[in-house]
Amino acid sequence: MNLSERAACIKADVGLNTIRHIRVRGHAPKIDNLRKLETALEAPHNYFVEAATRDEGIQPASKFPVIETAYVKGAVQAGVWKESMEWPPSEWTQVFHPIDGRFPGIERIGLLVQGNSMNRVYPSGSVVIVVRFSDIARLPENGERVIVLRRCQISSEYEATVKRFTSDEKGRIILWPESTEPEFQQPIIIDDPNQYNSDTEYGDIVIFGLVVGSYRVEN
Repeated sequence: MNLSERAACIKADVGLNTIRHIRVRGHAPKIDNLRKLETALEAPHNYFVEAATRDEGIQPASKFPVIETAYVKGAVQAGVWKESMEWPPSEWTQVFHPIDGRFPGIERIGLLVQGNSMNRVYPSGSVVIVVRFSDIARLPENGERVIVLRRCQISSEYEATVKRFTSDEKGRIILWPESTEPEFQQPIIIDDPNQYNSDTEYGDIVIFGLVVGSYRVEN
């Protein structure tokens, strides 16, 4: 693009010596800086990120895993009823996460965890990475954490929460919160699993997606 290193850094809105530090000093680049450079220099998506994981004879995992992007499209919070779990596209934000190899080609979406209904695992402010059960064509398995939508029987509003999926000796499906707060320790129980399907409403309950990862800022 006939740009100097300095001009490229200015165009990408990164530190003025970012490229020099990578090229001359061998500094490990930050993922967000590589993303900015990809955009500014019109490189293909993941071009610099994948290049940064390669070295002579060194496997990518020896540096850092290849990263992909998920959009944080909504929030989950126990006890809060809304018309939709999903925010308008103008409010979506990006979160970067390692490619884990499971469910290749399946869209990942991010959901912001609000409140304390799962704070033993996902403190308020965490982002969970989710795949839809309808996309992976299977049912939840014992011990997995899932996104549960509960529809209000009076209005069209939904409550969206994270729960741990279990089944008991009677064959019932039990969706457990994992919280330190007493008001969030009551499970949701589905008595007849024969009528349950993860892609179909059972009463007012839908198990929407599987949590495959999470991210949170350390306090």
